[in-house]
Amino acid sequence: MSKISPCLWFDGKAEEAARFYVSLLPDGGTPVQCGWLADRYGVSWQIVPRRLAEIMAHPDAGRVRRTTGAMLRQVKIDTAEIEQAFNAT
Repeated sequence: MSKISPCLWFDGKAEEAARFYVSLLPDGGTPVQCGWLADRYGVSWQIVPRRLAEIMAHPDAGRVRRTTGAMLRQVKIDTAEIEQAFNAT
């Protein structure tokens, strides 16, 4: 059996969509590293803060590396810690 890796991309109304999906899947998940959540059906979901996406596209490889290291230690993404890692010298 092959695996399917769908990607849901919301260009607006993402919070509304998230509330809808949460209402459909109550008690819907086990937190996993880097902000991922595995639901009871084995589907993995990830919500990526816009700021994290901006940081990961930054041209300074050292800042991106520090940010990535901070994110890899997290289960739920902590944007304050991400910013701190990004701005560290």
